[in-house]
Amino acid sequence: MLADSLVDQHHSHLWFPCVRRHPSRDVLVAQTNANQALFFRASAPFRRLRHWRPLSGSHETDGLAVRCSFSPSGDTVVSGDARGRVAWYALSSQRCVRQRQVLPPTTSALVAESHPVDPQQLLVAGSCGRLRLLNEQHRVAVDPNQ
Repeated sequence: MLADSLVDQHHSHLWFPCVRRHPSRDVLVAQTNANQALFFRASAPFRRLRHWRPLSGSHETDGLAVRCSFSPSGDTVVSGDARGRVAWYALSSQRCVRQRQVLPPTTSALVAESHPVDPQQLLVAGSCGRLRLLNEQHRVAVDPNQ
């Protein structure tokens, strides 16, 4: 129902492989297949927040089902990328504040999931089945596959 509402209100050529609710505000972020993430009200009728800029320019989805997530505090949105990168966007400005290559450029970073308690940790899942656990405080990447 939510996805139908988002498609009805907007371009029918867009699809939303990932929709996430802000941890404390009435806001949704919806990753699209068109290299951007859009913001909506989290309650019906789920209208787009047009005064919020789309998150774009620092991550590419290339039509893939790339996911995004809010940090536990809700002040950052993290998105994967079709080229193996992760992009961090400040919610206050909707601009990219950091970008990091975490997988080979030929591997998509399909999931970028913030740890629910520790905002310094981020789990990234690649299209090759590889998982990487990033610790941003120490700038270390742990590969649990090895």
